[in-house]
Amino acid sequence: MQPLRPAIAADGSNTTDVLVEMAANGQRHAFEQLVETRLERTFRTACAILGNEADARDATQEAFIAAWIQLMGEKAAWEFMDKLHDNIAVYTHSGSAPCVQAAKGERMAGIGFDMRGAREKTQGAPIDIVLPKEGAGWDLEATGIVKGTKHLDLAKKVADWGASKGASELYSKYYALVAEPSVKNIPPNYPPNAEQAMVKNDFNWMAENRDRILAEWSKRYESKAAPK
Repeated sequence: MQPLRPAIAADGSNTTDVLVEMAANGQRHAFEQLVETRLERTFRTACAILGNEADARDATQEAFIAAWIQLMGEKAAWEFMDKLHDNIAVYTHSGSAPCVQAAKGERMAGIGFDMRGAREKTQGAPIDIVLPKEGAGWDLEATGIVKGTKHLDLAKKVADWGASKGASELYSKYYALVAEPSVKNIPPNYPPNAEQAMVKNDFNWMAENRDRILAEWSKRYESKAAPK
């Protein structure tokens, strides 16, 4: 990422409104600064909504569980996870930690983020990135407008920009697969068949069953979760 250039208002102040206006007009450095300056508050909000820091930090585990259940059916998926549990050292609270631990030789294998695995391999780690032939779990990043916002017109501009090709080009710095099909920025050592391996996700089902599924997971496997 390029160093962030500060957005300064006419009176010399650095305001969120100015950043939003500049981002809506396509100035990427303003968007990056807006993300940077609002990240901590966003994380605190996520903690408040989700109930704890671990849930706010990472939904990787949920993506895998949902994929297995949708691929196998619930009975077979829980039986699979029971057997997998016997071979799990620890359930981390970070989607990148398993890749890092495998890269350092601390673990034989890890189930984690594709991008982090590719980066570790590119940096010289003696690892291979393997996608299950049955299909790979995934989730997505989304943009929305908070109901009741005082800056609806600006929010609409940013939301529209978030769905544009320019936004996808920015997202592609951090994610290999983005919404705009014409944007291709695949990093070295990223699995070439990753998009084809993505399971067919039913996000409505995931949302409706999230609490029940995670409660069942906790009852079965929480004993090996990393300390919070």
